[in-house]
Amino acid sequence: MQRENPTWTAQRIQGELVKFGLDVSDNTVAKYMRKPKADPEKRQRWLTFLRNHAKHIVGIDFLVARTIFFKSIDVFVAISHDRRRILHFAVSPNAHSQ
Repeated sequence: MQRENPTWTAQRIQGELVKFGLDVSDNTVAKYMRKPKADPEKRQRWLTFLRNHAKHIVGIDFLVARTIFFKSIDVFVAISHDRRRILHFAVSPNAHSQ
């Protein structure tokens, strides 16, 4: 029904279905209606997004490293995405202790 009448809303289609004796809500009709797809030419590509926002993106990693004496060291690193420089670096031998 939507394919044949692309300008119809969910409420209009629901009204037509009621005429056929089908009692469904307009929310149910809207759930199964096709959503218009975004034009791929107008969509921003992932690489463009990264270039536009690189100066605001920070990569963060938290890891546990082992020493040569098999002790745990907790390491936290924050790296700027645009310049790939270290913004913050922290090492703690006992971050898990209370």
